[in-house]
Amino acid sequence: MTSEFDSHVGGGDTVAAAGQRYVDGTLYDSLIQHFPVARSWGAVLPYLEVRRRIKKAYAVLLFAENWQAERSKLWKHLSRTDGGYLSWLREMKSIHSYKAIARIGQRIESRVLLDGVASDFCTQFPGEAIATCHDELIVPSKRAGWIVDSIDERFGRLGLKVKTETEAGQSMKA
Repeated sequence: MTSEFDSHVGGGDTVAAAGQRYVDGTLYDSLIQHFPVARSWGAVLPYLEVRRRIKKAYAVLLFAENWQAERSKLWKHLSRTDGGYLSWLREMKSIHSYKAIARIGQRIESRVLLDGVASDFCTQFPGEAIATCHDELIVPSKRAGWIVDSIDERFGRLGLKVKTETEAGQSMKA
């Protein structure tokens, strides 16, 4: 039996693989290459502006009500090429409300960072300081490498690879 994340998206891709493109930062570039309107924007607009427009169009698919998303040019284009993903997205939003996709993503990230990485940190380094701020973990700079490895390992268990950044000081973003 396959899970909802194993259902196929156009081109033999799976919903999970499409999600991975979002996480690793290649989704928008992929959409730019395959979405005719975006290609035409690329002829007259700088890359970052085209990417900003694609991100906005994709946000409509994810976070607008189904009737609004289905009117978008991007939905219409993807329905011809990646109908499996759109069917899954429509169903998820119908069952759980159109706001659920954002909440699901936030809950997954919180569980991984708080229940996983931060908890492991407290076990591994009792008495050392750790704090959170939105999507950041703040730890002593000598522990930044450990945090990056732990984030990679925890998200890897879900089949995801995330970008992590260390900032000047002690801040770690996932």
